[in-house]
Amino acid sequence: MAELKAALCPHCGTHNNFYADRALAAVCGRCERKVFERRALAVLPDDILRHSTPDEPPPGKIPVLLICFGRVPGSMVSIDVHRYAQRFEPQVRVLTIDPLEHDAFATRYAVRAIPTGILLRGGREVDRTTGAPSERRDPIARMLQRQGFSPPLFGDAPTTQA
Repeated sequence: MAELKAALCPHCGTHNNFYADRALAAVCGRCERKVFERRALAVLPDDILRHSTPDEPPPGKIPVLLICFGRVPGSMVSIDVHRYAQRFEPQVRVLTIDPLEHDAFATRYAVRAIPTGILLRGGREVDRTTGAPSERRDPIARMLQRQGFSPPLFGDAPTTQA
């Protein structure tokens, strides 16, 4: 039997249990919409722990990839955060937050560079990386691979946009 997992609905915030082998077909028990839409969710600081802290009793929630990214004045770099969700959901939930708009968050999580990818399991940080992806290197995808998540296909890494 497949492993039982849990995640919050991106639409109504309801806790949903699902079997790992049928995760992409999971539907929210409250609003009846898909639990995984393969897109990154923009969140506020209070939402991060709701998505990453395990509820009692198990199953615990899936790990969270938190991408800290915001528009830096004068910078030409942007990152397609939705590509990470397209490649790695439902193994991880991809959340984004702008640390430039949330100073307390940036201080609490020690965000010193943009973009920063932080992997959370059970509400705790297990890995982090910084740096924008390029055609030859993608620090966030490499971090996820290091943690045992399925690697992106060759040439399918998120791209930077000018």
